[in-house]
Amino acid sequence: TGHRGCDFLLSTRSCRELEEPVCPRCPRCSIDPFVERYGGRLLGGAEAEGTSGSTEPSSLWDSQRLTPILFANCVIIGLSAGLAGYDHGAASGALQNLVALKGLKRQRHFGPLLQGWVVASAWVSNIIGNLSGYYMPTPRIALIVAGLLETSGSLLTGFAPTLSFLIMGRLVNGFGLGLNAVAVAQYVSEVAPANARGGAIAVQETTFVSGAFIGALVGQHFLRIRHGWRTIWGLASFFGGLATVTMLRMPDTPRSIYRRAARSAATETSQTPEAAQRHLLQVLEEARREAMSTMCQL
Repeated sequence: TGHRGCDFLLSTRSCRELEEPVCPRCPRCSIDPFVERYGGRLLGGAEAEGTSGSTEPSSLWDSQRLTPILFANCVIIGLSAGLAGYDHGAASGALQNLVALKGLKRQRHFGPLLQGWVVASAWVSNIIGNLSGYYMPTPRIALIVAGLLETSGSLLTGFAPTLSFLIMGRLVNGFGLGLNAVAVAQYVSEVAPANARGGAIAVQETTFVSGAFIGALVGQHFLRIRHGWRTIWGLASFFGGLATVTMLRMPDTPRSIYRRAARSAATETSQTPEAAQRHLLQVLEEARREAMSTMCQL
């Protein structure tokens, strides 16, 4: 996959070789020609990269092929999806332990409505997290923020002294899970080439299901242990912290790199048109080299 990424960038013309002048104020002119032609990871589209203009459909096997490096990176990224699955699988066991063994001090009677709210509170904030993903500058930053929210929310839930703190922790955790759901799919789709994008998304779904299975096993193990619900929900903080650390070591996606460079070039408004054009070409060239390095790593 790394070689395909390098070829994708090296096969295009340098910014200094552009034949037509670039106007920083014109949307059409501000698009790098190789990005406009190849699309793919930089534009986030589904166009195949490196196909040399061929429109013949690839085989089903080729369309899902993953290199070992890309597969490993997808598993690392999928830790966040696994955390979401863990919460889904563990919620029923934790709630049953909380209600049956009266795990909270001064615990009131847990009716069906209150039990449903303990679980559904995470889903309410989940919707807000989904919508907030639109305002995140890059999917990598979104995943880091989601990991921090999931870690803090799980700790708050696990150490909650009262029902109010428990629901507050669930709300914080749900916000992170909602943000996570948007950012994971976006990050994976932007780092995977077109001929492996389906397989990369499948890895994400596999980690989600695996997390749900692990959550169900953990819930079953601590089901009859007093204060087991604290351990069940608190364990998610470990996975959240692990997901955050791994994303801190992962690079930005090529598309995020290019968009950041385009925003940087657009802010230069005090220059002459010629100076602005030279600055734009320089920024695009630097973004190309950074994106090439990222694609070679992934």
